[in-house]
Amino acid sequence: MERQIIIVEDDPLLRTALTLSLEDADYEVIAARTAEQAVCKLGLSKAASDISLSAVVADYHLDGNDNGISIIHDLEQVYGTGFRSVLITGDDIPHIVAEARSANLTLLHKPFRIEELLAVIDAPLGGVSISAPAAGQEDTGSPLK
Repeated sequence: MERQIIIVEDDPLLRTALTLSLEDADYEVIAARTAEQAVCKLGLSKAASDISLSAVVADYHLDGNDNGISIIHDLEQVYGTGFRSVLITGDDIPHIVAEARSANLTLLHKPFRIEELLAVIDAPLGGVSISAPAAGQEDTGSPLK
């Protein structure tokens, strides 16, 4: 079983950048524009025990009525909660931060570096919250927007 990550991002350039970066880190990436696409790509016929889901990375603002929090919740209903849930957004709106906290999601603000995302994904489950490099931290790696 490979380590799998689901990316739900409606921006095709960011979705591609995340996919390539995470594949370089030896993850099997399932990239989708919508929740429905993600579930279809996973294959509902697979038993949840056959999937080694490491993380779901979802943008907050998506096309249509979808948002990242509801998508993560929907995937938890199907596959359980044994994976890291990461919400990404370019917004710094207090209600989004509050919603992410309430849903116990890790929140990353765009632009972020792939190293930040990997640190979140690779950390043990339970309380990682990274949103921006610490003040004075050297800028290494490419920002993902």
